[in-house]
Amino acid sequence: MKKVFQQFRKQNIPLDALGAGYDPDACPYFCTPRGAEIIGQTGSDGIHFCFVRGFGETVFAVSPMNGAGEYVHPIAENFTDFLRLLLACGDAALLEPLHALSREEFDALVRSQTPSEEQRTVLDALRCRLGLLPMEDAFSYVRTLQASFDCAKLRFTEDFYDNDLRPEPWIPEWKVRFGGNFTGLGGEGRAGREIPVGKTFSRGVERFLIPAVTACARGLVVDLCRQTEPDEIRAFMARWFPDGDEAAPADAEQRLRLEAENPLNPDFRLRVLLNGRSLSHSGSSLSHTVSFGTVWNPCLPDGVQNDPGARAVLDHYGLDPSCGWSIGRACFSWPGARRPAIRSMTLTLSGTPVCLPGPHFRVSTPGDSVGFTHPLTGVRHTLTVQRYTLQEIPIPASSSSRRTGFCRVLAYTLSPALPASRIQLLDCAESDRMPAGNAPFAPDAAPGAAFAVIGGADGPTALVFGGSAGDSCLTAAGSLHFAPPEHTEWRIVFCEPPGEDVTIDLMPFFTA
Repeated sequence: MKKVFQQFRKQNIPLDALGAGYDPDACPYFCTPRGAEIIGQTGSDGIHFCFVRGFGETVFAVSPMNGAGEYVHPIAENFTDFLRLLLACGDAALLEPLHALSREEFDALVRSQTPSEEQRTVLDALRCRLGLLPMEDAFSYVRTLQASFDCAKLRFTEDFYDNDLRPEPWIPEWKVRFGGNFTGLGGEGRAGREIPVGKTFSRGVERFLIPAVTACARGLVVDLCRQTEPDEIRAFMARWFPDGDEAAPADAEQRLRLEAENPLNPDFRLRVLLNGRSLSHSGSSLSHTVSFGTVWNPCLPDGVQNDPGARAVLDHYGLDPSCGWSIGRACFSWPGARRPAIRSMTLTLSGTPVCLPGPHFRVSTPGDSVGFTHPLTGVRHTLTVQRYTLQEIPIPASSSSRRTGFCRVLAYTLSPALPASRIQLLDCAESDRMPAGNAPFAPDAAPGAAFAVIGGADGPTALVFGGSAGDSCLTAAGSLHFAPPEHTEWRIVFCEPPGEDVTIDLMPFFTA
């Protein structure tokens, strides 16, 4: 069962961006089957993937957050099919819960995926370097496999059977490695040296804590915690999940509203300045967006447990379990092969815009206008169409044939004006799904705009671009279709400014 996987490892195609990062030192959980070889981890909720001795090449998904009897499910007959499922879904996090999803729910989750640049690079490598194609019907493939497999044949350690009798989840030993998660999985090298900080600060009405930073051989690891009052969480849950069903809405607009209102789901950017020089995040960008995907929710219904990683953080740092906590981690590389002498070090926290969906509208020709009221300022604005065109996009279907895609392009002005960073226009319709193996070209640039195609596992999913210098028009592109769309319905999205930055001096904690 190791042969194909070991051959794949030699290709040096890391799957971390797709939620299946490999760590040779990964620790098993209480619900990891006996004889398991862990081959990947999503990095959240302890979810991991493994082979199991005695079950051939079958790939299993393990989730410690599931209920008793639902911890382990097969998801692929072999590792090659596992990679094809990643191509079809774009993220391994969609595979583990598939056993509990309807086809409609699963399809909606797949459609909602917008791969990052790093994810697109990995997906392209799987297609081009390995010659793999996405699984044609991922839902039916996995559900058929699961229906034919008897999970009662799996065997577990004593920790598994003991865990079903106690309310608290099993938590592995605490260790912080560069790039690792809160349950000690993943990361590079040995665990680093923890430097207690205990710095609390406020940003408006928000309260934060930097409990510690960890100096690793590769760089600096920063843990950031945001505190939320339980009453705020209860109000949000009563508003969005009155029946106790916490499934995310399939509608994109509703998801925007939910994300904007969720008190446990803030995003922030962190920037570390060492000796007057910005440290890069994992060797790339100079600042890092921290998504607080690990949360502690004290208001969960009976029988529902928090993420084991969140419990590990609360236990290790002594956080109040009666409050809600959004917990993030960012890793910053040292500028050289080893940590330099530290003369000064600061950390700056910046907010990210909050997106609020607005009204829908349709236009047809230049000169058409639409009025709307900004929900945050109360100011009445008028949108006037300057150009409204149909863009053709050549798409190579194979080496010997080509197809053409189409999208609407809208150039407009606003009165009173708004900065481009404060407003977006999005097509309410989704892009047509691309046949496997296509590699779309960017469309020709329209006057005053520069375009780029964002591709998903099955082709482009959106178009993004900005106006050229000196052009007073704002510009938006619709979704991509194989036939010219008869009309396009647009949705206005308002972007709330992120607020003031907060800078913390970390130098005293390194010299203490």
